[in-house]
Amino acid sequence: MLNKLFSGRSTGTFFAPSGLPMEARKRWLAYFQRPTGTIAVNLCAVPVLREHGRSLLAVASPGADGGFAAGDIVNVAGPDGAVFARGMASFGEEEIPRIARQDHRRNPPPLPRSQTSRSRHRDNLVLL
Repeated sequence: MLNKLFSGRSTGTFFAPSGLPMEARKRWLAYFQRPTGTIAVNLCAVPVLREHGRSLLAVASPGADGGFAAGDIVNVAGPDGAVFARGMASFGEEEIPRIARQDHRRNPPPLPRSQTSRSRHRDNLVLL
């Protein structure tokens, strides 16, 4: 068998990798954790996440469900309900609507750690 391999003759099937390589943390988020909830995003947030690689602001999250807490793995779904990303939540399910309703230009953030009001930071998000 090694003679065939070294002579250049095929001895098996070659599977070409698809897409860009995924770093270990992103692979862990995408495939090895069971999501505990879902964050719904508005129509404007979908291209911002998919095409521009930005973080998800809580103001773009009209709803969330599943009873998740900060640090839990959650799905991210568009307005049609289709899941297109997965990540680690920066806030719990109950905190996101409260932050989303807040006008951060006139009022201070309602929660101490919500200075940037990101419900999902891009470093903790992977597109599916």
